[in-house]
Amino acid sequence: MTSEEKHERLPRTQFGYITADDISQVQALLTTAAEVFDTEQEPSQAPADLATFRKLNQLSTHTIGVEKTLDGQIVAWCTAFPTKAVLMRRFLDGAITERSLFEQTDAGDTGAVYVMSVYIFPEQRGTISPERLVRNTVAPLLHVPAPVFYQGLTEQGARLGALLQKKFGRRGYQVLRFK
Repeated sequence: MTSEEKHERLPRTQFGYITADDISQVQALLTTAAEVFDTEQEPSQAPADLATFRKLNQLSTHTIGVEKTLDGQIVAWCTAFPTKAVLMRRFLDGAITERSLFEQTDAGDTGAVYVMSVYIFPEQRGTISPERLVRNTVAPLLHVPAPVFYQGLTEQGARLGALLQKKFGRRGYQVLRFK
């Protein structure tokens, strides 16, 4: 099947943000994130749980961008949050983990944006642009020009990171830590 045929077969999607009002979808997203990113076995990562979700929503209601089918099914997401540039530098230098970065970030922090996760369900890959998903999620978090940084855990993540550096037109940083 060609990618064009695949694209025609799949339902159209629309971008939005997930909120506390979508609690059943939040639970499903957290379960998938814990499995995909193996957060229970990786203590350096921020946990995929309700406490993390609540804090993300305190940081901004625009931290979890999602692509949903027209009937409301989440088929892709991007999680990002604003933080301080000093925390970004400590993270990039390896002085703190993702979990520490998240724990030390407070509401109102600005100066950098961390892209925590990007995931597209396998059946939707090739039909949803990961760059657009990230851009749509990150744009409202950038009140002033600020660096966007991320941690590529896979080769796909590294490729996406390189694309984002070119597409954002701003300074991007990447930490590669393959499992």
